[in-house]
Amino acid sequence: PYSGLSLRFSGPIELKNLSEVIRFEPQVSGVSTYWDQTERALYINGYFEPSTDYRLVISPALKDPWGSSIGGASGADYTLDFQTLPLQPSVWIGAGYGPQFLTGQDRAVAAQVSGFASLPLSVGSVPVMDFLRMQGQNGYEIWRNYLPADERTWKQAIEGNPDRTQETEIFLSPEQTTLPTGIYMLAVDTSLDA
Repeated sequence: PYSGLSLRFSGPIELKNLSEVIRFEPQVSGVSTYWDQTERALYINGYFEPSTDYRLVISPALKDPWGSSIGGASGADYTLDFQTLPLQPSVWIGAGYGPQFLTGQDRAVAAQVSGFASLPLSVGSVPVMDFLRMQGQNGYEIWRNYLPADERTWKQAIEGNPDRTQETEIFLSPEQTTLPTGIYMLAVDTSLDA
C-alpha cells in the first residue's frame, strides 16, 4: 500500500537531488518526497509491501545549506531500519453493504479479503417482515444489531497470504452447499481474532 514516513531535522536541508541521496533496501516503487520547512520534516512516501523489513539509506551527499553533511565528519550513510505493518484486515463482499441477490444454485459469494487467515462467519434466515424493517427508517441500526434465531457459525480458511488482497469465495453454509430459497443474513465477525 501507498504510505510513508517522516524524518525531522534540527535545521534546513539542501533540497537538490533528493531522489539521488535517498534509497530503500529492498527497493520501493513510486517514491516521492516533500520538505516541510515549518516543521523541518522530510516526508518520504512510496508503495511499501506489508510486513516487510526495510532500510532507509540517506547518503552523506544530503547537506544543509552551509555544506555540512548528514553523515558529519565521518561521511557515513545514515540508515534507519523499520518494519511495515501487516495489511489492514478487510472483507469486501459483492458491491458492499446491502442485499445481495443470488440464485438457488449459488453456494458462495465472491469477496475480496485481506488480513485474515480464516473468517469467522455466521448465517441465518431473516423473516420477510424483519427484512422490510431493515430497509426502512433506522434500518441500518436494525440490520447491525440483528441476530437470526437459527444462526449457525463457522470459520472458513482463506487460502494464500493474508498480507495480500485476494479474491475468494465465501460459502453460504458450513457444509459449502446451497441454501433453501429465502432471505438470509451472512455475517463476517471481524471483531474476533482470526
